[in-house]
Amino acid sequence: MLVLPPSFPYGGMENPRLTFLSPTMIAGDRSLNDLIAHELAHSWSGNLVTNASWKHFWLNEGFTTYVTTRILESMYGEEVAAMNLQVEQEEALASLAGIAPAKQALVTRGPDTPADYADEALVYPKGAWLLRTLETRAGRALFDPFLRGWFDQHAFQSVTTDQFADYLRKKLLAKNPKVMSEAELTEWLYAPGIPASAPRIKSARLTALDVKIAAWLKGTLTTAQLDAKGWHAIEWIKFANDIDGKATAAQLKEVDQAYQLGTTSNNEVAYRFYRAAIKAGYRDIRAPLGRFLSSVGRQKMVLPLYTELRKNPQDKAWAEAMYKKARASYHPATQKSVDKKMAGK
Repeated sequence: MLVLPPSFPYGGMENPRLTFLSPTMIAGDRSLNDLIAHELAHSWSGNLVTNASWKHFWLNEGFTTYVTTRILESMYGEEVAAMNLQVEQEEALASLAGIAPAKQALVTRGPDTPADYADEALVYPKGAWLLRTLETRAGRALFDPFLRGWFDQHAFQSVTTDQFADYLRKKLLAKNPKVMSEAELTEWLYAPGIPASAPRIKSARLTALDVKIAAWLKGTLTTAQLDAKGWHAIEWIKFANDIDGKATAAQLKEVDQAYQLGTTSNNEVAYRFYRAAIKAGYRDIRAPLGRFLSSVGRQKMVLPLYTELRKNPQDKAWAEAMYKKARASYHPATQKSVDKKMAGK
């Protein structure tokens, strides 16, 4: 594993036998090891069995995202895996509002051109959700040999969605038709959104957290009563997601002072907290936010922050000045995406 400079624009890259990693995955407590698990899983889905073209990108990333959860379960147990999976599903559903319906399919029926491909970020969780649905209904005793067979029988090949669908029908659905109907399979592959029939994970620990967050937002639970000292990183990620656009600047200041979220070493928590702070007008965060934007070049984290900063006239000028200073330290891919956002496109 090679940890690249901060300008590396992606979380990781699954080069055979040498994984490239963003330094944003180093949290100091191994709480972001799911990124390493993801890139290692690509040794099978992506490097051993590869999508025939980027139109079929979900065959790489959807499979890998599914396998990542299985690795987390093996490493940390069912509870942590369930929490990660629930947040993954919630974020996927929340992302639909910003994605054109034509881009929400796992694979589009149009020509094999980049302009017609499915949304690049959505295929990760949606593809994994399809596989999780099959696993849940078939049971692992049937599903795991099916999945292993997919890799064994297509090793060192480039594959298409049609090949996967044919393999699924022959090797799993032919003898177990109740697992998924042809109509539902078509919906998963070609229709927008997430099918209503998709099983949704509900972690008991996160369900309890939902109650705390709701009470904290209403003001009936104090910041001290959150009792968050022992929270897992994924609980902080969910907290930051769920208060985004709902918490006031005063509330964010209070929770920041209590738990130092503005200076956390966990970048996944930090960028989500900064996003919520920008929306709430919590401008005391500008000093650590500026340091973050100057030292992190990962597109997933940088672009949403500049996007939110541009929406408020009080933040826009600061954002433009910040970007002017930080731009040279970003990778060209990140520069291109932020340049476009700064131009209002």
